[in-house]
Amino acid sequence: MQRVSLLLRSTARPSSVLSFAHQLPRSYATHVSSSSGAVDAAASPRVYTARKTHLHAQYASLLASDSSVHLILNHANFSVAQLTKLRRDISAIRVPTGAPAPAGSTPETEPTSFLVIRPGIFTAALRTQTALSPTLPTLLPLLEGPIALISLPTLHPPALASLIRILDRAAPKPTETPKAGAADAPLVPALNLLGAIVSSQLLLPPAVRDTSKLPSLETLHAQIVGLISAPGANLVSVLGRARGGAVVGLLEGLKKSLEEPENAAPS
Repeated sequence: MQRVSLLLRSTARPSSVLSFAHQLPRSYATHVSSSSGAVDAAASPRVYTARKTHLHAQYASLLASDSSVHLILNHANFSVAQLTKLRRDISAIRVPTGAPAPAGSTPETEPTSFLVIRPGIFTAALRTQTALSPTLPTLLPLLEGPIALISLPTLHPPALASLIRILDRAAPKPTETPKAGAADAPLVPALNLLGAIVSSQLLLPPAVRDTSKLPSLETLHAQIVGLISAPGANLVSVLGRARGGAVVGLLEGLKKSLEEPENAAPS
């Protein structure tokens, strides 16, 4: 009986050791999974919403026109009513399209557009315009905060001057500095001209204001034509005065000037 009990004890030890081993935490992997799915998800192209795609196409279409002029503004503290009035005043400015009009008819015009834009999408649209690449280092840092875009179909300095007057009236410079800690101080509308895109070139605010002081392109064309045609007109005037008796007078004067030295010579 003693031998049998010893034998039973010896055979029970391995089972207790195995049960203890199963209770230990596993420190090795039982299978290996591939991470290619995460890599494929990271490499897949970004999907934009329909709204963002529409805005990107709209901004790119505006920038693709070489004849258009775009004023870039930063605005703040405008109420809905104030922004609506500003848009209405700007749209009332009509700009000649530059298309030839029949004699006696009024030149064709288009209204000026005012558009509140999303800076991130507008920046992406700017990067698609290769002609604007040289201006991007200067332009992109300006596109912060609420941004609006005023677009003119063509460069028309008188219309540009009218726009600047409207912008100055919409957000006049404050005459008094608000006191520190005044919580009930009303918000003052702010409107800053950041620059303008003209013929794929960036004009800073001083250059935009200088351009608005120029005459219209039609007046400039007439002045240039006048300067070019002035020498020819003077020549035609001289030839006209030299007609008829004036030619005889010139020849008689030339004859007398040749005879005077002969009469003065000794006989």
